Amino acid sequence: YNTMLQSSIKLNNRDKMAEVLTHLAKYKIPRNASFCEGVLKQLAGANWAKEALHIYPLLTSDGFAPSAVMCSCMICFAADCGQHETAKHFYSQLCSVATPNLRTFMTMLKVHSKRGDWQASLAVFREMQARNVKIDSHVLNMVMGICASAGMPHEVEQLLAEAEAGDSVFVLPDVVSYNTLVKAYGLSGHFPNAVEVLSRMR
Repeated sequence: YNTMLQSSIKLNNRDKMAEVLTHLAKYKIPRNASFCEGVLKQLAGANWAKEALHIYPLLTSDGFAPSAVMCSCMICFAADCGQHETAKHFYSQLCSVATPNLRTFMTMLKVHSKRGDWQASLAVFREMQARNVKIDSHVLNMVMGICASAGMPHEVEQLLAEAEAGDSVFVLPDVVSYNTLVKAYGLSGHFPNAVEVLSRMR
């Protein structure tokens, strides 16, 4: 079956791939996480995100829980297809069994950014802190930017203050970090605060 699936994907034959997986499910051919991981990785390599979301129920119709690798793949597929709730579902499952890698955390931040969901973005950030995942300036600035766009300057200020405190999980904030705080205060009409931040930058 694995050989047939590989051939179907290489030949760009989506119908044959679906046929093979339907046969697997119909006749209850045993599958395991390793097999499913292999299929999802092949689909990722072929950029078949939509197809992966479609065939996932067939892959897992045995009822076993998805592995960390499977969850990570499905998060990326869902994010690529704009299925944000699906991405959140698999992210929750992943966090229950393993620590997501930096790429997965970044994917979820992008999902929440598109939704303008600063609270969910901040929750992902706090999850990274709780799991001692190294937070670089790009991650920090991304979360600050999401909060700034949502009109939450106090949250942006708090994030910057934590970074300035030199927590071991953080790298030092950069110019973009301070500019984001200025933007946050400006968007919310707190102009004196914005000027004060500018003075701190000098």
